[in-house]
Amino acid sequence: MITGNQTKNKIVLTFAALMTTAIITASAQETVVPITDVTGSHGGNYAGTLAKMIDGSGMTQPDTSDPSTWTTSSGAYQDEWQAVSLLSGASNSKIAWCAFDLGSATVGLQDLYLWNVREGSGDRGTKTYNIYYADSPTVPLPPAPPTNTAGSDYDFAGGGWTLFNTSGVLTLAQKGAAPAPADGVVDLGGITARYIGLEILTNWGTTWTRVGLAEVAFTASDDPNLPFVNAGVDMITLSGMGVALAPTVVNNDTEEPQKPLSYEWMTDAPGGYTVEWDPSNTVEAPTVTITPDTPGNPQTVTLTLKVDLVGTSSSASDTMEIDVYNDACLAAKAVGPVELSPSDFDENCTTDLRDYAVLAAKWLVDYTLTAPIAKP
Repeated sequence: MITGNQTKNKIVLTFAALMTTAIITASAQETVVPITDVTGSHGGNYAGTLAKMIDGSGMTQPDTSDPSTWTTSSGAYQDEWQAVSLLSGASNSKIAWCAFDLGSATVGLQDLYLWNVREGSGDRGTKTYNIYYADSPTVPLPPAPPTNTAGSDYDFAGGGWTLFNTSGVLTLAQKGAAPAPADGVVDLGGITARYIGLEILTNWGTTWTRVGLAEVAFTASDDPNLPFVNAGVDMITLSGMGVALAPTVVNNDTEEPQKPLSYEWMTDAPGGYTVEWDPSNTVEAPTVTITPDTPGNPQTVTLTLKVDLVGTSSSASDTMEIDVYNDACLAAKAVGPVELSPSDFDENCTTDLRDYAVLAAKWLVDYTLTAPIAKP
């Protein structure tokens, strides 16, 4: 149930505790994008070459145009790419990298599907990584090294590349039990790119000097006008404190003049709360203030930004989360390690009379040794 009260320049929405979650997706259909070439920091483990990531080896593909239907059918190294030597002293501390050529700048890239290394326990698989995308890199990608041969480092900061995951390093799960769907699906949000690079930072702890991937696939919208939507980074705030939302939206309408975009922010949560949008929830970047009805540290609220190309069926969306705290100290600690003052005895982020009371209760208490005692 949603009720609304319109004021002069603010909309206040009250959401009941049992509100049904709306699932928003792009209105256009997605299809697999052909990968014309692949390169990387190592040629692969004998028969397990870089090309094994893009040729369907060791996969069952009921619908070749839809990677969400694909599952693994092999645990052999010959059906996947494994770099059998790792980079040392490489840029951004990467241990390996690989990059994929889609043949031409592809509009409306939607999802990146990743299947991790299947051989053994999966500890040779990719764990943490970054995604970069480009149309025309300043430094051309080197050709793929021969099989069982180490290549060189490639610096994605060298020009022409854009870091996709700006809010933090990504983590890919270890292999799932066969037959397994993708171990990770990354929403690319409609970006346009010819090249996609993966900068591999860590593996899953193998004692072997190896890392790799089993299969990689991309999908794109069949609607070139689909807007690009990134709702923004996840946030931490206090109850009743406004958050200035900062989404990234690109109008990809190919007509001249471009049709305008319309915006709608929506929200849901497991409990009751009040949301205030300023000036409204139908502008691109409003300020949102969330006040939970009941205490809780934190209460996580999911926001969805839905963007429509006016006068068409082209629609796209993205989500972000806001953790809402009632306790400002717990909120500060959630951001990262807090260097508490030595005088903050009760660790509530403030030195006050309560800390003085703790000190006074222990004042002149003598813990020094006054007699011999058995060694513990």
